[in-house]
Amino acid sequence: MDISFWVTNKCNLSCDYCYESENKKCISMNKKLIRDSINFSFDYLKNYLGEDIRIQIHGGEPFLEFERIKYMVGYIKNNFSNKVSFFITTNGTVMNENIIDFIVNDLKFISISIDGQKKTHDRYRKNKLGSGSFDVAFKNAKLLLNKGVYVRIRSTFNSHTVRDLYEDVKFFIDNGFKSISSVADFSDNEWNQKSLNE
Repeated sequence: MDISFWVTNKCNLSCDYCYESENKKCISMNKKLIRDSINFSFDYLKNYLGEDIRIQIHGGEPFLEFERIKYMVGYIKNNFSNKVSFFITTNGTVMNENIIDFIVNDLKFISISIDGQKKTHDRYRKNKLGSGSFDVAFKNAKLLLNKGVYVRIRSTFNSHTVRDLYEDVKFFIDNGFKSISSVADFSDNEWNQKSLNE
């Protein structure tokens, strides 16, 4: 059983294919909303509390609201089933020693959005100044992998990068990643028969 929370829609990147495009509102869940949402969810699922429950935490970039994530995880652990696990999706660029320790000790499962090798990733996943984000995201992904965290690579490919999909997936495998989820960007309006065949 999965429960998903969008803690914030703030983001530090400006990816070309972001599904929220220019319409992002910089809002985050406050502590009351976090508590109310958790209580509502677990009350709704009270007949399933004997089952394993996975809490999925999303953004924006959720680690921009690290204190709220810590509050959410602590509240759930202190008040509900011990069969709860946590899974967070991040762009991997907002990390420091405290966040890394928290992931290792409290989350253990993480999905990091990296599209492939540097040339593929940096083509679309850029910071607000227009620079690619591969170097920091990949460094943090490897660091977490080496610390025993279950790291899923979540990559997006489109009509232009699909030709590099094999090499991009192979790149992750060669670097020790076992879980790679590659998803097509079908909001890309430049797909044609050639790219679909690839």
